[in-house]
Amino acid sequence: VRPNLDPPIALKLQLNAVPGLAPEGYVYEPVCVRLDETSELLPQQEWTVDSMTWLLPSSYGATELECLAGTGGGSYAAIYVPVKLETTLTSTSMTSTRTLVTTVTSVPVEVQFTDGGMVFGVVLAGIALVVVAGAIGWQCYVGNVKVQKPEMPRELLKQVSDQWQGMKEKMQWKSARVGTEPTGPGTERKEAWPENP
Repeated sequence: VRPNLDPPIALKLQLNAVPGLAPEGYVYEPVCVRLDETSELLPQQEWTVDSMTWLLPSSYGATELECLAGTGGGSYAAIYVPVKLETTLTSTSMTSTRTLVTTVTSVPVEVQFTDGGMVFGVVLAGIALVVVAGAIGWQCYVGNVKVQKPEMPRELLKQVSDQWQGMKEKMQWKSARVGTEPTGPGTERKEAWPENP
């Protein structure tokens, strides 16, 4: 037997099923135990949790228990032991629920213009706009309205005309001519688009 191991021995021990229902006020909890062969109760040896630590399993139906043994040598086991539940005080509080029902009735609302003068003014302005636009249009149609066209200075017109003539000469407008090469005796060239048909 080797006591005070540092680091302790890591063990994974088989855990049997829960032995049934725990006595009232108790719950079964898994623990790691070591058979203490140096017990003073010889010839009887006893199981002890001294120098043993363990991690409680994450599920109730676990089949293994992870243990750390601080003392080496002997036999190890994972078992369920009944653990007394702590007494807890419970207080009772009362919760009540109330349901409130609210009924809303809608009443039809009539639209009332509070500023009749504003409405009348907007309508009158719209009518006046249509009458004035119609009168101007009629006068233009009849010919009573004369619009003077601005005259272009003669020098500007001459410059534009001269530039146009220069561009026309540079481009040398030509018509396209397409034909075939004479290939033998008695063939002659013909224009695709004769200027004088």
